[in-house]
Amino acid sequence: ASYFVPGDNAGFVAPSPDGGYLIVASLLGEVLRYDLDQPTNAPPRWRFETPVWLHGAAVSEDSTRVALLNNQGRVWVLDADTGREQTSFTVPGSTLPGRTLAARRLSFVPGARQVCVVGAAGQALFFDADTGELARAFPVHESEVVGLGISGDGSLMATTSNDNLVRVWETSTGNLLAQLGPLPTTTTALDLSHDGSRVAVGQMLGAVTLWDWTTGVQTVDAPGAQRPIASIAFSPDGARVAAVGREGVLRVWDATTGAQFSLQRGDPSELNSVSWIADGRIVTAGLRTRARVWDPAPTPSPVRRRVARDALVVRRSFQDELIIGTTGGVGLVDPRRLTTRGVTLSPGGVYSIAPLRAGDYLTGGGDGAVRRMDDSGAVLATSEPLGFIVVGLT
Repeated sequence: ASYFVPGDNAGFVAPSPDGGYLIVASLLGEVLRYDLDQPTNAPPRWRFETPVWLHGAAVSEDSTRVALLNNQGRVWVLDADTGREQTSFTVPGSTLPGRTLAARRLSFVPGARQVCVVGAAGQALFFDADTGELARAFPVHESEVVGLGISGDGSLMATTSNDNLVRVWETSTGNLLAQLGPLPTTTTALDLSHDGSRVAVGQMLGAVTLWDWTTGVQTVDAPGAQRPIASIAFSPDGARVAAVGREGVLRVWDATTGAQFSLQRGDPSELNSVSWIADGRIVTAGLRTRARVWDPAPTPSPVRRRVARDALVVRRSFQDELIIGTTGGVGLVDPRRLTTRGVTLSPGGVYSIAPLRAGDYLTGGGDGAVRRMDDSGAVLATSEPLGFIVVGLT
């Protein structure tokens, strides 16, 4: 499904938590509400226009309010039912000399009737959603904040900055609870799971990293496609993570195993925004595109093309599936139905495969490591780099 936006520049999307509607914000300053129980070609329920480019949109936890942020640090709070303005305010420091987009991210704070804004000043600022007055602020980084996530109950907040650090805070007090990193490349996007236990971070070179911040354990480290991640989001149940970026591709990972099980190449231009709808579907938006709604289940065509491209080795499993190794990873193909599953990216490519009777298989890669994979694409074990790329069984 897709939703019209003037100029086909759907910069940001924000589904309501109750699953009833979708807010689509055009980069040109026009905001539309689409009711999800209506046909996709139905007109929007309302439109709201701002004089300059928008840089973000958010919906309150009770689905009654919409907040908008433009590239001059102006915030509007709207009635979600009518689209009428309830209050508006300007973020202090949003006109810093030499700084554009000084206010970078915003989010409602569940349970507090507040809007949180972060940006170039390195602070988290909390505004009363009823009056627009600044309620409090505290420093979160020494440089520009590029990512913000708040837990479902509003008690925890995660941020990331150009310093490549990830920090987790107690929202009500500003107490620092954990610091993770620095990451090897520049961080560009962040989200916090609904239960507040895990942080997902996107990086400049396309990698996605997940941490359990309570233990400091990195649970997933998925290599990227060498293009920046623009937006990343946990599913409502925390089981999956979706990310989009400048390559115009939607990717979905298992948040526990790191297995990539869905890839959608639907837009030729870069994507700016990704969010989950309450029913488990995903919505994306970007430059020169409409807002698009996706089924996150694996789809044969896009994934099959991805696996077949630059194939290096093919082996038949004991379950009569084809295991295909490519310059970018490995996946399984049913030769009768031509469906694909268990697609996983692998650093350096996969040059050799040895199937096991249990359904697992071994791979030898360009990075010199041997990996044992299961049929979902999850990596069960990885050897130290051994300096060779051919595996076999005796």
